[in-house]
Amino acid sequence: MHTEPGQLLSTSAADLRITLTNIGGHLLRVSVAGEVDFATSGELRAALDAVLADLTGTPVEVDLAEVPFLDSSGVHVLLDAYAWAADRDCPLVVANARPVVRRVLEITGVLALLGLAPAGR
Repeated sequence: MHTEPGQLLSTSAADLRITLTNIGGHLLRVSVAGEVDFATSGELRAALDAVLADLTGTPVEVDLAEVPFLDSSGVHVLLDAYAWAADRDCPLVVANARPVVRRVLEITGVLALLGLAPAGR
């Protein structure tokens, strides 16, 4: 699947929205809005797979500013995306995680692995 910046990658009855934005031609931001749990994690996986399938060497930022909840299935998707991105030489980081989501990422060790994008990037 070919993805275009500004493209809405996912909409569902579960209210998960995923949008792709090209930032200055040197970074792709995947903005996620809604709860990421067992019911919606498949959509996030499909969207990240589609984005990463087209890339080599481009950094990817997963913006979680509009994610109020992230469970273990969402953590698993982020870990898989990180591994797939690393195979394509695409650094993948998370950004703007709310305190509850950030805590989940810290407790699981995922934040230390993926890293947190600097504020205002």
